[in-house]
Amino acid sequence: MERYSARVIDELRRVVLPSEIRQKLGLEVTKPEVTLQPRGNIVIMQPMKQPMDDNYVTSKVDELGRIELSDKLIQKMGWKLEDKIAVYYVDDGMAILKLA
Repeated sequence: MERYSARVIDELRRVVLPSEIRQKLGLEVTKPEVTLQPRGNIVIMQPMKQPMDDNYVTSKVDELGRIELSDKLIQKMGWKLEDKIAVYYVDDGMAILKLA
């Protein structure tokens, strides 16, 4: 698992994904969709390959490499705006973890 620099959830509930991770996951194309799945105290993000069930939230990567986190996901994870999070590359996805 590779750790990248800490990120912050901005006032519009967005997080900038590190360019290295976007490249590894093939997210450099225009506005690809990703899935976000809460698992305990982390969120797993993967490129969307097929329709998902209700346990997944989808988001698009914008032209600046940002994803928008839904209010529902932020609330479920107990995160707040301006929280610092760590981003990790794992296998074929990314893990997002709130820093203490």
